[in-house]
Amino acid sequence: MAGVIGILGGTGQLGSGLALRLTQAGYKVIIGSRSKDNAVQAVEKLKSAHPGLNFDLSGSDNKSAAAEADMVILTVHYEHLTGILEQLKAETSGKIVISTINPLTFAGGKAGLRPVAADSVGELVQEKLPEAKVTAAFHTVSAALLSNLDKPLDEDILVAGDDKAARSEVANLASAIPGLKGVEAGPLRIAKYLEEMIVLIISLNRVHKAQTGFRVTGINEA
Repeated sequence: MAGVIGILGGTGQLGSGLALRLTQAGYKVIIGSRSKDNAVQAVEKLKSAHPGLNFDLSGSDNKSAAAEADMVILTVHYEHLTGILEQLKAETSGKIVISTINPLTFAGGKAGLRPVAADSVGELVQEKLPEAKVTAAFHTVSAALLSNLDKPLDEDILVAGDDKAARSEVANLASAIPGLKGVEAGPLRIAKYLEEMIVLIISLNRVHKAQTGFRVTGINEA
């Protein structure tokens, strides 16, 4: 188990939801933001909203959170990603970095994907952080469901990455959250397809007026 998890851009709904679920699963979590004050305020808001939970949760700026963490989760908006990554090469060297980022756009009111300099956001992160062990995961889980501890989770989290040990560790991290199961999906080039699935998720949610997820069948667990 990773000792400390830094969630950069963690003041948003996805980052906050992951922070809640991971602290509930027994991890120490640092929420990172461009401003330490914003991160601290987000932590206090979570603690006030969930007074019955024993949180091991703190807030810091993104750079400090990445430096202190054993594993880093990126939940920043795509348009801010490159600027943040340029500051994190030393802080993420040798560490697992998880990209959760979907390059989503709603041009003309329709969900679509922004063009990415690399084939995927995950691969772009690896290019910018060459000494990190980059994986891609958590692209399809509902941020709203993660943030609502009264709502049970019931879905698989697909994990892509070139480092097999890192990919396995991230799958185990996902499985530590009750109701989620991490499933290794292959090398980092698969991140492109994981990121594209958000468009399908949004369409399913609209058609069925639900918060949908995915399950993978037919895998032999023996």
